Amino acid sequence: MKQNLRFRGGYCPKRIQPIYLLLMVFLLTGVGGKGALGQAPYNMPDSLPDRQAGINPLQIGDTIPEWLWHLPLPVVNHPEGKDTITLNDCRGKLIILDFWATWCSACLDGFPKMDSLSREFGDRLAVILFNAKQTGDTPDRIKKAFERREARTGYGVTLPYVVGDSIFQQVFPHWIIPHHAWIDGAGVLRASTFADAVTRSNVAALIAGRDVAMHTKRDVIGFEAMATPLAEIHAGLGAKVEFRSLLTGYIEGLGSKQGTAITADGLTRTFLINAPLPTLYNTVFGAERGDLPLNRLVFRLPDSTGFRERYRDYESYGNRYCYEIATRATDDGRLAGRMKSDLESHFGVRMERQARDTAALVIRGYRDVRNRSTSVDGSGPRQGGAPDRRITGMDHLLSLLNDLGPIPVVDESGVVHIDIALPEAIPGHTIDDMARWLAMNGFSVGQETRRLDFAIFTQQP
Repeated sequence: MKQNLRFRGGYCPKRIQPIYLLLMVFLLTGVGGKGALGQAPYNMPDSLPDRQAGINPLQIGDTIPEWLWHLPLPVVNHPEGKDTITLNDCRGKLIILDFWATWCSACLDGFPKMDSLSREFGDRLAVILFNAKQTGDTPDRIKKAFERREARTGYGVTLPYVVGDSIFQQVFPHWIIPHHAWIDGAGVLRASTFADAVTRSNVAALIAGRDVAMHTKRDVIGFEAMATPLAEIHAGLGAKVEFRSLLTGYIEGLGSKQGTAITADGLTRTFLINAPLPTLYNTVFGAERGDLPLNRLVFRLPDSTGFRERYRDYESYGNRYCYEIATRATDDGRLAGRMKSDLESHFGVRMERQARDTAALVIRGYRDVRNRSTSVDGSGPRQGGAPDRRITGMDHLLSLLNDLGPIPVVDESGVVHIDIALPEAIPGHTIDDMARWLAMNGFSVGQETRRLDFAIFTQQP
């Protein structure tokens, strides 16, 4: 399984930041009236009462200042054709400010959901898309990006959006996008969240005035994973380090990244930041796990360990980890062995690859049945909502089916290019469901026995 699991993008300055970024965050956002990224206030009309005081970032629970309600916002794509709006136009509603950039695919992927929620809740919800000046986007770049995406997906952005913002990015400072600021009907900042918190139930609860427990997003402004070892975030090291390895839980504000870098004192540093448990094991047990999908993982572990549930629940912040190993050793085999030892020691679980006979759905042929958009249950055309995604590669389809389905799917058709519509949820609760859905989309399939590789998880002695 390719564990590209919602790794979130962030603003990426070209210059490397100093290593003591945690201290700088407070200086940049709290000294001399400067806002996010150390920018002095600008573009603020002289008539606003806070002109001399500068722009102070809001905290959760703060009331939106009156001047911000009346700040003119040049807007594009307004449903009533307006060129300028104010936040005050939405007063009394639940307001979600969605900060995004054209180069953030996760941001653009979230627009259909925001559009759907906006239509469902009508005049009780206002969604405004904010493209901040620090993204480097221009109106022309945005227009072209939207046109390309609509040509590829069939979805055109219908929500109003602000381009080149330099005020709201300081009032609601952030570094990682997508970033969502929630303002309730009483004008109070209720939450700052990642995109996964934007759900129908959370929107409905806040509109109804109920308390909602959402994960609070707090970005470390200017964090650079390639330049800032984890150990230097926790404490400055005065001695020359020959070797270190470190495993922590989720650290808010760092985003999700992995890579290898050379430290100032010559250590080779391999790191994973806020990685889900599967990504951690996939990286460390590379040959054993390889590219095996979820339906070829076998957990031979006592239920009391809870490891299987934590491994599959990769969305939980409690199941994400930061791991780093830094060494002067150049032997890759020795390094991999130490990394495995660290994980096995902490989690008490090892992994090995085994071949075994198993039932599988075998694809033997494909015929093009383009222009048929199927419902989630495969029964007929879908109605309303965002258009289906189109899958044009057999490898991509197999990866999805094997990650979501109850039985391994093997391709023996020799087909490389396909063209099918992928609904929001692939029918895969049972083997018969998946076989029917594949047949309906032009695939010739049959259930047969094949010898396939599996990843076996066992308890460390």
